Amino acid sequence: AEESGTQIWLIRDDETVELGPARLTLYAPLGAGEANEEGLSLLCETGRFSALLTGDMGADVEARLVKYGALPEVDLLLAGHHGSQNATSQLLLDTVEPSLAAVSVGYNSYGHPAPETLRRLEESGCSIYRTDLQGNITVTVGPGPR
Repeated sequence: AEESGTQIWLIRDDETVELGPARLTLYAPLGAGEANEEGLSLLCETGRFSALLTGDMGADVEARLVKYGALPEVDLLLAGHHGSQNATSQLLLDTVEPSLAAVSVGYNSYGHPAPETLRRLEESGCSIYRTDLQGNITVTVGPGPR
């Protein structure tokens, strides 16, 4: 990345970045050990729309994000770890109350997305979009105050 001139940020504490009309909150890694536990989470807020991406973290690290992240309700949640049974916990769903959920998943031998995760999303009232069923998912956000 450095060789191509890409700016690199090491996130050790939560950071907020303004990108035009959008505000990104980068949550510092809350796990330790496996690479999945050490990923960043991202909250994007613009106008009347917000989205949360939790990467591949499991429910134990999601609980830390809920405890320390001061998460708002969001419109869109990108289901964690491709819909793994150990991600997108009920605690996270109860906290952010998403109306939309996207699952980025393709053919795999892990059983993603897990039926348990899909059930949690459905029972939380989410409209669910899946890349393995619908292909690319595009979210278009119009202007307007929140």
